[in-house]
Amino acid sequence: MRISLRKTLGRALILAGALALIYSGYLFVAERWFQRTADHVLQQQMLHVSGGNDGRDQVLARPRPGDVIGRIEIPRIHVSVIVLEGSDTRILRVAAGHVPGTALPGTIGNVAIAAHRDSFFGRYARFVPTT
Repeated sequence: MRISLRKTLGRALILAGALALIYSGYLFVAERWFQRTADHVLQQQMLHVSGGNDGRDQVLARPRPGDVIGRIEIPRIHVSVIVLEGSDTRILRVAAGHVPGTALPGTIGNVAIAAHRDSFFGRYARFVPTT
């Protein structure tokens, strides 16, 4: 009976590991797919704005949660990620998020962008203890 319990436990652990690997792969693919799709939406928005003018005479409407508002690029650390309006878990799973209540990028004021440290900025997040 003892061998049967070890076998069952071993199989359960292998299954759990395989499921964790599959889920991690799914999140990676979903993130990349969303970034590619959102990039296409952003390109279309930029073409629409630059179609007849430079966009400076257009009135900026407050974006709705989930709207694509831009892309943040940090060439020095090789980061380029779509920014959506909002900072809830659903948004931060696939993109960086503009924190509601702060200034929009390109306007006067402080802009706050949020992202999970274990996704887009994971390679660069460092814990710095306070003294």
